[in-house]
Amino acid sequence: MISGGIEGDAAVERLRPPAVLLLVIGVADVVTTVFAISFTVFRPQLVTRLLEKLEVPAEDVATTLTRLQEPAFRLFVLVIGAILVGMYLAAIVGALKMYRGESYRWSVAASALALLPPGSCACLRFLIGIWALVLLTSPAIRAGFRRN
Repeated sequence: MISGGIEGDAAVERLRPPAVLLLVIGVADVVTTVFAISFTVFRPQLVTRLLEKLEVPAEDVATTLTRLQEPAFRLFVLVIGAILVGMYLAAIVGALKMYRGESYRWSVAASALALLPPGSCACLRFLIGIWALVLLTSPAIRAGFRRN
């Protein structure tokens, strides 16, 4: 926890807005990634129906369906999806620790993960990550974290 007193409380309050935003975006990233994986891997017909509604040429839809049914492609999607979900979950843990003022390292890690491009709201997440890193480099906030 951030040490008590007026300075520690002010530090917690300054970190809460970016922490909450990183939490919300992290949860949104997990949900959208799991949703995309489940439809790509387990329901490829729904993806092709969506492409047809978007008036994608029939030969492109057929190619896409063929690709989605290949086991190697499904495995690739699952592996990349698992890596992304792991990254988002680590960012959520770091954002929670930032919100509570528990761990400087996790807070910095969550902010740094926000700078990586994959996921929903990438531009917004990038700006929030920079905001959080700027706050975390403040000597008052850094000093407020207890050394573990």
